[in-house]
Amino acid sequence: MKKILLFVIMFVSAQIFSQTTYNSATDGNWNSQFSWSPNGVPGAGDTAVIAHNITVTDVQECATLDVNFAFGKKLTIDGSGASLTVSGTTTNDGEILITGGSAANPATLTLNGDLTNEAPFTINDGQRLIMGANANVTADDPITIKSDSNSHGSFYFYNGTWTPGSNNGVISYNRHISNLSTWDLISVPVSSLSINDFATGETDLATNGAQYAIGTYTNTTAAASAGNTWQNYTTSTAPGAGNFVSGKGYQMAAKGSASGTGVGAEMTFSGLPNTGTITISIINSETGVGTDNDPADGSRFNLVGNPYPSFISVSAFLTANSSVLGNAHAAVYGWNGSSYDTYNSASNAYIAPGQGFMVGADSSNSATLGFTTSMQSTSNTSMDDFISGDQLEDRAELFLGYSNSDYSNKAEIYFLENTTNSLDVAYDAVSIDFDHNNGIHTRLVDSSSDNRNFVIQSLSYSEMNDKVIPLVIHGTANEELTVNILHRTTPADINIYLEDTFLNTFTDLKEEDFVLTPTADLSGAGRFYVHLTEDTMSTIDVSSNMINAYKDANSDFITVEGLSSQESLVNVSLFNILGSKVLSTSFDNSLNKRVISTQGISQGIYVIELESSVNRVTKKILIK
Repeated sequence: MKKILLFVIMFVSAQIFSQTTYNSATDGNWNSQFSWSPNGVPGAGDTAVIAHNITVTDVQECATLDVNFAFGKKLTIDGSGASLTVSGTTTNDGEILITGGSAANPATLTLNGDLTNEAPFTINDGQRLIMGANANVTADDPITIKSDSNSHGSFYFYNGTWTPGSNNGVISYNRHISNLSTWDLISVPVSSLSINDFATGETDLATNGAQYAIGTYTNTTAAASAGNTWQNYTTSTAPGAGNFVSGKGYQMAAKGSASGTGVGAEMTFSGLPNTGTITISIINSETGVGTDNDPADGSRFNLVGNPYPSFISVSAFLTANSSVLGNAHAAVYGWNGSSYDTYNSASNAYIAPGQGFMVGADSSNSATLGFTTSMQSTSNTSMDDFISGDQLEDRAELFLGYSNSDYSNKAEIYFLENTTNSLDVAYDAVSIDFDHNNGIHTRLVDSSSDNRNFVIQSLSYSEMNDKVIPLVIHGTANEELTVNILHRTTPADINIYLEDTFLNTFTDLKEEDFVLTPTADLSGAGRFYVHLTEDTMSTIDVSSNMINAYKDANSDFITVEGLSSQESLVNVSLFNILGSKVLSTSFDNSLNKRVISTQGISQGIYVIELESSVNRVTKKILIK
C-alpha cells in the first residue's frame, strides 16, 4: 500500500512541475520561442501571460490565458485556419482581436473555461469565438462582432451564464443591412433592445418622413386583403413598440441610393446575448374558406429569425420543429434581395446570425416554434447567409435555372441515400406561395397523390440513372424563356436532357441551354421533363407523356394538365359513385392546362377518366 501511495504522489508531483507559465517577452508570433520568457512555446498544459503584440497564425493551445493591459498591445488570432484553444480560464485586461481568416476557413478562438472580459474584444466579419459547453462570461467591456454583405462574425455561447459587470458588459453585433433597393430580413441576436431606442439612435437606418425602415409582417387574411401585411414603425408608433422580440423576424433597410447595388451599412445591436431556448408563436391563417385560402397572399407564412449571434443548422432547426411546420413546408425561405430561396435538410445549409426568414405553419391554431442553443453549428463552410456546406459522400446536386426578361429562379434536385420518389419530409419542399406561379419547379417523381410545385426535391443517389423528373415551367406567350444548369455535381457519365413533349425535342443541357418562346401561356405539369441517363437520347425515344387531373380542396374547379404531351384530343368523363356519367367534355393540345367548373355538381366522391389515343388515366376526385 505504501509503494502505491508513493507512486501516486510522485506522479501528481511530476504533473504539477511540468506546467509552465510563459510571459510574453517581445512583440512576435506565438509559435516563436523568442516571443516568450522562458524561451519556448506555451502548450496545452501551460499558462500564457501576454503584454505584447502576440499573433497566432497556426494552431495553438494553452491551459490558461491572461491578456494583461499594455497600451496599444493585443493578442491577435490572424489568418485562415488560425486557432487558439484555451482549456481553462481566460482573462482579457488588454485587447483581443480575431481576424484575417477566409469565409471558408475562419480564424477561431475557442475558450473551454470561463472568460472575464475587461477590455476591447473584437471578432471581425467571417471569424468566430466559441465558448465551450457550460463556460461562463463575466463582462465589463463589450464583445464586438462584425459583419459585411458577404460574411458574418459569430459568437457561439451554449449553456453558460452571461454576467454583466457594468452597463458595458454586453455584446455589440454589428450586422450588415442592405439598403432600400433590396431591404433585408433580420432578427435581433440580443435581448432587451428597445425598438424606439434603436430607431432614434441608429444613424444608418433609412427613414422616409416619419417612417422608419423597420417593419413587421402580419400573415392574417384580413391584413392581406387590406394590403397591410408589411407595416413599418413610425415616430408615433415606435415609442410604444417595446423591445425587439427574440426569434421574431423584421424587415429593415439602411440608408443609401435606392438604385444602388450591394450598398448597405453595419447597424449595431447591443445587449445581452440571447441564451437558452427561444420560442415564438406561428400560425397558418389560411382558413380554407373562399378567398381566405388564397395561397398567393402568404397567409400560411410567418417571419421568424435566428435569435443567436452564431450560425445555426437548418437541418437541426427543421428536425426540432417538424410538428409545427407543414410536411411539404418543412423548409426555411430566405430573402435573397429579389425573391425567396428555399433551404431544407437536403441543402446542408446554415442560418447566419441575426438572419430573418419565412416558415410555413401547419396548423390554423397558434403553435410554438422553438430555437435551442444545440442548433448552433460550427460546421458551415461559409460565413455568408444561407450558403451550402460540405459535400457529402453519396450525394449529388443538380440546380436548374430559369430566366426571362424580368424574373429568374431555380429548382434544386438533390440525390441522397435514404430519400425516395415520394414526399420526404424536410428533404422535399414546395415553393413559397408568393412565387408558386413563376419560373421553374418540379413535381414529385411519384406525383400520383401530390399536385404541388416543388422547389427542392430529393431522390435516391443509387437510382439516379434513368430518372425522369416532371418539370413545371411557367411562361408568357411570345416572351422568350431560358432553362439551364446553374450547378451540377452529378457524375460525369450521367447525361441530362430536357424533354419537350409538345415539340417532341430533347435538349442536352450539359451542352446547351433550352430556349423557348411559347405561343401560349405555359403552366402545369405534363409537357416538360428532365431525364438523367447514361444513354444518348433523341426524338425517337419514347416520350414521358403524362396527363393528370386534380381538384384543390377549396377550389370550385377541376384542373386537367399535361394536355400538350398528347398527340390527339383528350376525352374527359366524370362519374359518380353509382357509375353514372355526370360530365363529359374533350380538350385539344393547344394548351397544356384546362379547368372544368364543378359548380352545380353535388358534393361527394367522383371518378374522373382522361383518355387519349395513347393514354388512359382514372382518379378519384372529392367535390365539396
